[in-house]
Amino acid sequence: MMGVLRSQRLGLILLLGALAAACGEDARPEGGDNYERNKKLRKAICTALDWEERNDSFYNSKNVIYDGMIPPGLDGHPKNHKVEGMGYGGANIELAKKLLAEAGYPGGQGLPAIEYYTSKAGNSKEQAELLKRQLAEIGVKVNVRLVDFSTLIETINTKKAPFFAFAWSSDYPDAENNLALFYGPNESPGSNHFNYKNAEFDRLYEKVRSMKPGPERTALYEKMRDIVIEEAPFAGAMARTRHYVVQPALKNFKPVEDFYNWVKYLDVDKATSDGKKVLSLPMRTDGPKSLDPVQGSTVYDNRACTQVYQTLVQYKYLRRPLALEPLLLAEM
Repeated sequence: MMGVLRSQRLGLILLLGALAAACGEDARPEGGDNYERNKKLRKAICTALDWEERNDSFYNSKNVIYDGMIPPGLDGHPKNHKVEGMGYGGANIELAKKLLAEAGYPGGQGLPAIEYYTSKAGNSKEQAELLKRQLAEIGVKVNVRLVDFSTLIETINTKKAPFFAFAWSSDYPDAENNLALFYGPNESPGSNHFNYKNAEFDRLYEKVRSMKPGPERTALYEKMRDIVIEEAPFAGAMARTRHYVVQPALKNFKPVEDFYNWVKYLDVDKATSDGKKVLSLPMRTDGPKSLDPVQGSTVYDNRACTQVYQTLVQYKYLRRPLALEPLLLAEM
């Protein structure tokens, strides 16, 4: 059967998040010789991974590849998406082989196969096979473990996944949220699933949390970003693009990834909607689990709760630079 869609609008928006891979469970400076060997091993893995090939193979080159953990659009994101002189963003097979040899594993000799955990949903299997092939070019063997998402989270939270794939969407539009993923006290089962610990990074993170936005804070964000890139506890990252197909009857459609209160401004034009003023918002079948804002813990819980409950403050819709305004709060 063939059909023709009525007139539609297509929307593209870059997500404030990242798709990345954790390539080491220990990045502690106090690790001595093992620390230096492990760091070079992690850098070899990072340098062997070709994110452009992944972007082309699975996302039609619609995504943005960038260095570090701070996504495009936030303070601290590198200019032109690259940190000059760091050199571990991949893919550079010769450099990766050199780093692997310096780590004590020339051509992968003596290095056991690495257990790689990822969700079995979507095209994760095909993406895992691409990663496995890319690392095989330098002699690193990978055993792919495809598991359901709950098992993946449990394995990561209990520190039993030495190598895993993860996606992260920013909870709010500030790089502090992304940097928190590498703050030592947040180690698993907290949000620091990389179990990364660095005293200088932790000290800077504790400082920036109380700073107001400005050039000084941005400079510290960049310094923290580069500390993590140099230690290579993760490989990446890639900002994915969200696609929207919109019926002409939908009004006020101005999606942003900074926050989710834009949904409540949507409306339906009865004149072009066959007289039916019904707005359906799709939700994944695995969420939300709870409409209690205290009990809810997933991104789907949070999205649903933001449409049900009002908060004390909210971001001004489409205001740039970002600014807060009172909602339930009487005044600010």
